[in-house]
Amino acid sequence: MPSGSGGPCPNGVSTDRFEVVATGTDIGTMEYIISESCLLLSKSVMGGMDRHIVIREYEPADKEAVLSLIRANTPEYFAPEEEADLSRYLDCEREWFYVLLFDGKIVGCGGINLADERTTGKISWDILHPEYQGRSLGTRLLGFRIEKLGSLGGIRRITVRTSQLAFGFYRKQGFVLKEVKKDYWAEGFDLYAMEYGGWK
Repeated sequence: MPSGSGGPCPNGVSTDRFEVVATGTDIGTMEYIISESCLLLSKSVMGGMDRHIVIREYEPADKEAVLSLIRANTPEYFAPEEEADLSRYLDCEREWFYVLLFDGKIVGCGGINLADERTTGKISWDILHPEYQGRSLGTRLLGFRIEKLGSLGGIRRITVRTSQLAFGFYRKQGFVLKEVKKDYWAEGFDLYAMEYGGWK
């Protein structure tokens, strides 16, 4: 598989493996404050309490918290061996990678890689802690990165490569299925290659 922008890593490591496992209803009225690397959604009401959601750029100190997310979703959404792939991605292959914080705690993550001479944006490694699924947080994290790709200029298409477990989420977000490969990621984890149909 193609590598990201990082340093030397062994060939064959997944650079755009991801799962988004967040679905559900809206989480309240949001006021958006957007900067290049951070999206703050404030005045969100959940369970009668004020909450704060922040999407910011990944920092190396976040690595253990991010790895804990994939562990929390294994084996339901990831094969055990994929933790090592994610670790290598974070160290060597990430270009833009973001963490989503809920009340100061990292509960989600996801990245972007570029391909085809920077004309294709690849959504990568989307993970949300099981306790925070079903709150539209995955939808917000995906939307943030689509907006980021739109700001770069020159992007002609956006792709994702997921499994049958998250295929339905992406289809609801406007992605179209292009290819299926059985047991691609690991036994029981099929490849579902998709492309965003809402891109200009």
